[in-house]
Amino acid sequence: MHSKADKHPGIVLILFFLLAFSLSPAWAENTEVVVFADDSFPPYSYGEGCEVEGIYTEILRKAFSRMNGYAVTIKALPWKRGLYKLEKGVGFALYPPYYLPDERPYMDYSIPIYRDEIIVFTTENLMARLPFKPQWPKDFYGLRAGMNLGFAIGGNEFRDAVNKGSITLIETKGNEENLRGLINGYIDFYVNDRTAIMAGINALKRKGLYDGGVSQARLVEGLTVSSEYAYLGYTNTDNGLFPFKKNFMEQFNAIIEDMHKKKEISRIVTEYLEKEHVSF
Repeated sequence: MHSKADKHPGIVLILFFLLAFSLSPAWAENTEVVVFADDSFPPYSYGEGCEVEGIYTEILRKAFSRMNGYAVTIKALPWKRGLYKLEKGVGFALYPPYYLPDERPYMDYSIPIYRDEIIVFTTENLMARLPFKPQWPKDFYGLRAGMNLGFAIGGNEFRDAVNKGSITLIETKGNEENLRGLINGYIDFYVNDRTAIMAGINALKRKGLYDGGVSQARLVEGLTVSSEYAYLGYTNTDNGLFPFKKNFMEQFNAIIEDMHKKKEISRIVTEYLEKEHVSF
């Protein structure tokens, strides 16, 4: 005795695919995803709109290309605007935040992507007036600190000193703007990632805006404040707007972990810095 399905194997095949489709997640067919990037953090992330460059951009583009079921577009935004979108739950993900759960409770994090070294950069004249081994941040009380707009680095003691007025914080968009402020005496020191600062100095030299201290204030590295890992940050206030988030996060973490094991990330960083002639 044969069933109708036995006589018509095509029906069985169609029913099979319909069932498989109904049981598969909604994002199984290349869900379009927008990930935001800091537009003013060279050499890690910079650009305008969808024209985004940088070390983290290269790492993430490679990772996204290996994900199943997603078509990811990277779009550059001012850092504070990107944070705002995640806080309001209308933006899915943003890079490269540091792990700051108290300051940004609206954000979930990927596994670590790369470690940044946070330093104080200042002038040779100011360093000569500080103790031989300056203490952070108390030996910088009474001074003006420069920082990229929307950044939350420097540690709790530094932020407490800013809140109490012991240190004046002047926030400006981007590395080059802060370095020009340091050269021209608008700020006394600048806090940021070491590689980003050196990339900014090289950029100013190429533009003829800094001569290495021949006729300007000589810029020097002061001290290391901390080491911070950079992540891909996700909104956790979206109220289900991004139902694929858990799957996306799991895939992304697995790919980044594999890239770490294969030393791909360190190679991308080294090759990018060599290509851009970022020297220390």
